[in-house]
Amino acid sequence: MNWLFEDPAPDLGGSQVWTSLFRATLKLPDRRRACQIHIILWHFRGFGTVIQRTHQELKMTPIFEAGWWIDEQHFEDYKQIFLRPYAAELRECIQRMEE
Repeated sequence: MNWLFEDPAPDLGGSQVWTSLFRATLKLPDRRRACQIHIILWHFRGFGTVIQRTHQELKMTPIFEAGWWIDEQHFEDYKQIFLRPYAAELRECIQRMEE
């Protein structure tokens, strides 16, 4: 199962950020939710997503040429469905990454 902690799309760059985020999920108190979040993040990365730092935050951005995303709306729909229910935990993971 170590492959789940490896970047499924290293060719997109930023592998260190993704592996750090994957490992941060391990520190979440609810193990079941932590596993769900980890699998969702792993798939988002594999589908062609990068994490970019803006002035105020880290932001997930789709790479259309490299992945599975059809367009921006497709990506936003999936974020709402799969990531929004875990918003609090994702914020916690990001805070842990920045410590």
